[in-house]
Amino acid sequence: MKIIITKEKIFLLFGIIIYLSIGPIFYHLPIKLVFLIIFLFCFVLCTKAIDISKKAIIFYFGILLFLITNIVTSIKNGTSTPFISSIICSASFFIIFHYSIKTITKLTEILTVIFKYLLILAWVGLIYSIFFGPLFITTYNERPIYFYLTTFGTQDIILTRPSAIYDEPGAFSFFICLLVALRTKLGLNSKTSLYLILGGFVTQSLAHIIFSAIWIFSIIIKDNNKKKRLSILIACIVFGFVLYKSNIIQWQINRTEKWIENPQSSPRILSYYNVLKNIEGNKQNFIYGFNKKIVAREEETSDYGENVLTPLIYGGILASWPFYLFIGFCFCYPLFKSKQLYLIGIGLLLFQRPYLLELPYSFCIALLINLLIKKHDCIK
Repeated sequence: MKIIITKEKIFLLFGIIIYLSIGPIFYHLPIKLVFLIIFLFCFVLCTKAIDISKKAIIFYFGILLFLITNIVTSIKNGTSTPFISSIICSASFFIIFHYSIKTITKLTEILTVIFKYLLILAWVGLIYSIFFGPLFITTYNERPIYFYLTTFGTQDIILTRPSAIYDEPGAFSFFICLLVALRTKLGLNSKTSLYLILGGFVTQSLAHIIFSAIWIFSIIIKDNNKKKRLSILIACIVFGFVLYKSNIIQWQINRTEKWIENPQSSPRILSYYNVLKNIEGNKQNFIYGFNKKIVAREEETSDYGENVLTPLIYGGILASWPFYLFIGFCFCYPLFKSKQLYLIGIGLLLFQRPYLLELPYSFCIALLINLLIKKHDCIK
């Protein structure tokens, strides 16, 4: 049988690999993603598929500006790290900009099938973990990860938190939510998206709960079918009640109550104030980033992240302005387009995972940005 290799198939294959690349199974892959991005960048150039529309020219200007500001902060800090990172990030956005709506739709549908099975396996693994211990323990970035029959996961006081093939439950939840956002923007079946959202509660992630509430609300207000709106609302209430009674998210409720009573007990809030203190005390830190070793990523930075201000430590606002521009867009755009309310959820997710400018997050989030730029071509 003759196999025909097309540009779309190459884009689809690499898109799937990158979307699934964080975790113990693909432990060495995130490093190799750099070479994959370079290959795709050259592939776009070689196929002469460069878009020269008005939106594309504005987009290219934004990339150029991003590279220039990173050159400035690299020179100021005496390290090439910000500039090199900006090249990789810019290449990711450049490549994704040349994904057609049709290709992104196919990629989203393929990822939906994959995530359906990952969620089933995650729930099976969760049930297994209630009665049995992990089959084996591995490490990822010096952190222990446990394998429970059909899923990796982390151990907590009450229940195991499944992470499927990802390095931790929060990452699994993030990519579920991003996939739902892609499906929503493309106008794909909301029932399937609801299945993904509800299934994602297996991660027991607070960020997932918040995104789910925002997404469900956005679906309810934009759907004109009253019966459908009512059925979605009832299904969510019943599912939420079952979760509450089963204690699956009880530890999150307890932790949230503790944070409300004492905000300083949250590591993320503490790291936020650590960054804020350094920024307020030195404007140079805000503009160019913290000391050279931190900007070059040669010094431990656990005291500063992860929070919404963390990108500033690696090169200041000159190196991270696209991140804050996108965050602002996520919160402002829904004010004018109520159907895009789910973007607030994406913005909140990035508060916790400020990785817009880092692989593979930059590549995956760029899929959504592409759709937002080319929204007039999306499926209705």
